[in-house]
Amino acid sequence: QKLQIEKLKKEVISTTKKNDNLNSKLKAKTKTTESATQWQTDDLQKDLPKLIHQENKDKQSVQPTPRRTPKMLYIAASNGYGISAAINSQSNQKIVATGNVHGGATIEFINSTIPQTVSQMKPDTVVVQCGTNNIIVENTTTTISKMKSLITTLKSTGKANKTKTAVIEIPYRRDKPLSHKLNTKIDAINSATQSECKKQDVHFIRINTTDYNKSILGRQGLHFNIKGRQHVARNVLKTLYPSNVTLNVNEINIPKQCSDRSNTNRMDSLDPIWINRKVVQ
Repeated sequence: QKLQIEKLKKEVISTTKKNDNLNSKLKAKTKTTESATQWQTDDLQKDLPKLIHQENKDKQSVQPTPRRTPKMLYIAASNGYGISAAINSQSNQKIVATGNVHGGATIEFINSTIPQTVSQMKPDTVVVQCGTNNIIVENTTTTISKMKSLITTLKSTGKANKTKTAVIEIPYRRDKPLSHKLNTKIDAINSATQSECKKQDVHFIRINTTDYNKSILGRQGLHFNIKGRQHVARNVLKTLYPSNVTLNVNEINIPKQCSDRSNTNRMDSLDPIWINRKVVQ
């Protein structure tokens, strides 16, 4: 019986030691796991700012870049009044046009203003409209030569400033007894201007109508009426920004203050220099 008791004691002691060993191993393993978890947590905390920065960077990279509204500079003699406003209206403000209009200006005067004006304004597009003030006082060859010089200036300025360029054809006139002869002269100048524009890769914009502008000129037959300004604006947009034409001329509400009897005739009266001028062929 004593032997059995001793044997049981030994078994109990042995079992206790085994349990102690198991507990020690378990504690060691738990400590190792806790240490590894803490190490991973520390690493995550260190990397957290980098991860947040990268996530924000990824979000920014997928956001679309906002489109900048194109800027247009409209340089013209007196017939350019109101054209830039019509362009802004017809494009639904998707094009921001600014007028640089000089009443009574000649081709050579407009030519001299182009480099500095474009450099200061920094537009995306430059449109030039002039020639009406030259065709009565000089011959066809001289006017064509001046138009070619203007196109060369416009092209070089556009290239230097990364600007799209365009020239408007000289509009027909109905203010002279010999307008039919004058318009034949205008046709010849416009034809030469179109050829030069094509040669120098400058846009040429047609605006003259089959009725010799009867429907788009004021009663004195010189300046555009409201319909004429909208007509020119539409042709400019159709040539340079076709996707931004939003209105049809016939759908436009014409304000009473811009009717033929007000704005157009007042503008015509601002140019008495046209009275009694002789037509030079």
